[in-house]
Amino acid sequence: MSQPVLPRPTETRTAPDASLSPTSDASQASLEAVLAPTGPSNPIAPSDPGAKAPPDDPLIPQRTARRLAGGISDMTMWRWRQAGIIPPPISIRGRNYWRKSVFLAALAQAGSQGHDAVDG
Repeated sequence: MSQPVLPRPTETRTAPDASLSPTSDASQASLEAVLAPTGPSNPIAPSDPGAKAPPDDPLIPQRTARRLAGGISDMTMWRWRQAGIIPPPISIRGRNYWRKSVFLAALAQAGSQGHDAVDG
């Protein structure tokens, strides 16, 4: 007994939507909209990485954070998080982000406290 022959489904392929790219301005804007404050000014404490921030305080990806910290490696970033030198990241779709002001403040605080790892 033979199998019935089914018609092949037609495939329609479209170009990927550039607005969904993780590095696009649109996705950054949508991330900012989700994390933007809904009330009066809300300062961010390094101990609260998920806190809402002013819209002029961008999220920076791990690669940018590493460069701001002097070109450190992913392993050094992990060690600094474990040691409490930098705050935990905001994780979005498996990628790590920090508020730029929070990250720079943590680096400045670590440098002023004399952490050997930050001083180099």
